[in-house]
Amino acid sequence: MLFLIVNFIQKMKFLYLFLFSISCTQLNAQFTYLEADLAFQFIKYEKGDLMFDNQKIQTNSFSVIVSAIHRPTRFMGLGLSLGLPMAQSTRWGFQNAPLTSGSLLEDNDNSFSSGEFAPDNYDYSIRHSPTVTLFGRLFFKPNFPLFIDLRYTFLSIEETFTFERNTFYPVDINFSGQRQARGPGLSFVLNHIFQKGFYINYKYSVDFLTFNRLPTFSYDILYDSYSNRNISARIASPIETTHNMHSWIFGFGYYF
Repeated sequence: MLFLIVNFIQKMKFLYLFLFSISCTQLNAQFTYLEADLAFQFIKYEKGDLMFDNQKIQTNSFSVIVSAIHRPTRFMGLGLSLGLPMAQSTRWGFQNAPLTSGSLLEDNDNSFSSGEFAPDNYDYSIRHSPTVTLFGRLFFKPNFPLFIDLRYTFLSIEETFTFERNTFYPVDINFSGQRQARGPGLSFVLNHIFQKGFYINYKYSVDFLTFNRLPTFSYDILYDSYSNRNISARIASPIETTHNMHSWIFGFGYYF
């Protein structure tokens, strides 16, 4: 009786191992993907009470993104992306910054003020470093063209603010600081194979970034004076601790 029980267990063990090997064969994909993409990316930086449309600043960048993905199973792949900014711009303005008089700065043309209060040099910019992204790609049923990436992105930014005025009310501000950012994100990938091994990608990504609090800036700059009363504008960094980066991406890939 004991012999029969042991023999049955051994057969069940073999059957289990056989079924497990079949399942692994069915799940095992063992593909590698190489991708080269062009991306338009933007981040909106907003500060203040949005009911009053306070400072709104946006950075735009065109980047080249190269990615490598290994797909060890049918339904999942692991990847690494490197994004290299090729061109960047900052749409900026500190209109509606608070004044010590209780009103808001009217500065739609980025001139700050006029006469002796007008700056000789007045500029602001945010520059992005290359980005590094780790991601897991979820594949659905075979030949289904839609994938989802669960991602985590690392980057840094360099923020600069310049305000120089060489009049009776001189000001000399040249701020520059770097801040680190990181955060999770999500990508939707639409894939079209046009030749064996080659495909086209269309992607939309959003990254929920958390920024270091420092370094930052805030300056009270003399804006006007009348009736022996000086009025200053508070110009401050629009970068808060959390901002979202949106990316529209198009590119080519090859799998083998």
